[in-house]
Amino acid sequence: MSGFDDDDEGLQRALAQAEQIRTHRDQTITQIRLGSMSLAELFELSAIDSQLQTIKAVVLLEAVPGVGKVAARKALTNAGLSENIRIGSLDGDAKKTLLEALSRS
Repeated sequence: MSGFDDDDEGLQRALAQAEQIRTHRDQTITQIRLGSMSLAELFELSAIDSQLQTIKAVVLLEAVPGVGKVAARKALTNAGLSENIRIGSLDGDAKKTLLEALSRS
C-alpha cells in the first residue's frame, strides 16, 4: 500500500509546484499591467527565469498599459508571429520587432 502513498505525495508535490509557477507568472503579468516592469525588462528576466518562458506573448502584450487585445494581436501579426507563441520561443529579433511594433501603436 505504500506505493499509493508515494504516488499521492508525488502528485501533491507536483500540484504545489505547478501552483507556485502559476503564481509567479501571474505576479509578473501584474507587474507588467501596473507598469512596474517593462516588457523589455521582462524579456531580459525571462532569459534566466524558465518559469516565465512559458507565458504566451499575447497575454504579456495585452497586459502592457495602453495596449489592448487588438493592438497586441496586430503587433504579433506584424512581427510574423503566432498568437500562441510563448516568450521562451522568441529570439532576439522577434523581441526587438515586438517592442518596436508596440512603440508605434
